[in-house]
Amino acid sequence: MSLPSYIINWDEFASELAKGITIDNVNIDNSGIEFLLETYFPEIVGLLEDIRDEIYLLRTKYDNYNQKIIGFSRKTNNNIEVLEFINPEKNMYLTGISFSHNHLEGIGDYFNLSIENNQAELIFSEVSFKDALQHKYFNKFFPVPAGVKVKITHFNEDNREKHIWYDLEYLEQK
Repeated sequence: MSLPSYIINWDEFASELAKGITIDNVNIDNSGIEFLLETYFPEIVGLLEDIRDEIYLLRTKYDNYNQKIIGFSRKTNNNIEVLEFINPEKNMYLTGISFSHNHLEGIGDYFNLSIENNQAELIFSEVSFKDALQHKYFNKFFPVPAGVKVKITHFNEDNREKHIWYDLEYLEQK
């Protein structure tokens, strides 16, 4: 199980839940929901508390970071196109990548994502393009130390001229 992409405001959620639930014009009394959960489903209460605590830790862990995006766009007909980003003098975490291109018929393109210091470390391997914009969230943020190169290698299998673009999302240390 992974955490949702959007963090729920637990206080707001609890206050909305306390107002009651209406399904198909039927009001459901949930005034004793806390008692029922604690009595019959203590594991769920414990799990929700653990999730809340984990979200709080994640939120505070990255307080010293700024969210950033760097974009790459190229017109290419090369079999292999390499896009590089050298991490500046600050540590960062990769958090996601978006990608697309303008030739959708005969799709065979794919890409690799790696970081390179003394040796290459492959993060994504042979990720294929589909017929629409795609985004990959990193369920676990990938640390990139200062001075290390992030490399996207685009493979244009049909060698057709096309525009490719990538947006690399990351957190950069303040």
